[in-house]
Amino acid sequence: MKHSICFFIIIFHVITLNSVGQNIHNTADVQLKPPLKINWSFQTDAVILNQRIVGNICYLNTMHGITALSLDDGKQLWKYSYPANPSIPSVVTFSEKYASFLTYEFDATKKEGVSKLFLIDLSNGIELWTISPKATWFKPTPIISDKNIFILGGEPDDWVKPEIYFEMELDKAFLFSYVIADGKEEWKSKLSDESSALLSLEGNQLFLTYDFDIGDDIPQNKLLCYDAVNGKKLWNYNPSGMITKSSVGGIVMFNQQLYVLPIKGSSGIIAAVNPKDGDEKWSTGSGVNDFYIMDDKIYAYAKNIKTSYFSSTNWTCLNIDDGDKLFTKELSSGMDVGLMLVSAFAETPLGMLMRSVVGYGNLLGPIFGSLKGEAPKIIPSSSLFSGLFNQSVVNEKGLFSIYNDDEEYYLYITNNIDDDKKIEYKLPQGVKDVSIANGTTST
Repeated sequence: MKHSICFFIIIFHVITLNSVGQNIHNTADVQLKPPLKINWSFQTDAVILNQRIVGNICYLNTMHGITALSLDDGKQLWKYSYPANPSIPSVVTFSEKYASFLTYEFDATKKEGVSKLFLIDLSNGIELWTISPKATWFKPTPIISDKNIFILGGEPDDWVKPEIYFEMELDKAFLFSYVIADGKEEWKSKLSDESSALLSLEGNQLFLTYDFDIGDDIPQNKLLCYDAVNGKKLWNYNPSGMITKSSVGGIVMFNQQLYVLPIKGSSGIIAAVNPKDGDEKWSTGSGVNDFYIMDDKIYAYAKNIKTSYFSSTNWTCLNIDDGDKLFTKELSSGMDVGLMLVSAFAETPLGMLMRSVVGYGNLLGPIFGSLKGEAPKIIPSSSLFSGLFNQSVVNEKGLFSIYNDDEEYYLYITNNIDDDKKIEYKLPQGVKDVSIANGTTST
């Protein structure tokens, strides 16, 4: 079988496919060397928010909706547009077969809001169904399996104007499961708090974590696990400590072991947890932007903020059995002017999200509107940065990173992750807001 190894570099409004290999019998023979050959490019007039690669198709979530692209030639296969204003949509979440998002619309005359949940068929971009329970606020964002869609919602404490809707609190919160086939409710479970957020679905285990805290209280230190089949709570994970271990932002399941990650770019931990009962095996403090497991090792890519204006970007490799550090590779260090962009609202939900994407200042206006109360253009959530805004990837060809050194952007390539040999490819002058994503196809 022949293989073609490829990855993507995303440059703001332009998506460009870069082929870094060729059709050969053994991908181990491929050596990645610049200059990288551009096979095709696709340009859109809308800001790209999120993406999902399934087989030979890349699904782009833009400010306007969803676009399906062929990875063979970059041609558009179909396009789905968000509902027209005044509805405010959320970021799209993807499975391999479906896409889902929600909208919010406020009626100033009635002082009531309308929250709707949408399901899209990825094979053709057709809307399958829409759900809008009366007096129910759906929280971004849904999680989708082949048979069900899961979402949090409940009675809002008060319907609010769009400029502050993402701070909405619930009087009663529930975990809902809807059937993909017809959108009917299969079960709902009452939650003991109103600030939880969906995190991930692994097999029949549905994981929740506490959402970004709006108030002055220390964030709750908890990860929840529910049975996706019947909605019953299975266990909760309470890591020790209150500050360094308080931000659970993601999980990875590998070889029947659960690994807990902090919110991107924030203080927190990497921990190994038993998925059957939530018991912690080991933990280590870390602020992580990207996280990968390969060859039974953990690779964490982080921007460590040393002072208000000084930071370093590095890779850290951990022993998967005990969390011990094996090695660290520093890519760059120096003054970080970009931190000033988020300092004014660092403790808000938006500020917490933006910690992981310092340097993407051009997206603030188009996505969130002004900081003076203008209605956001889209409902912010952690999934906004989960699919597209990656600063690194790891695969069998090595370690790839995008980093900024004195306002010049570089692609860092290490063919063998464990040695110090590296290739640096300087991106064209003027290129900013760069992201990188894995894409592997077989023919």
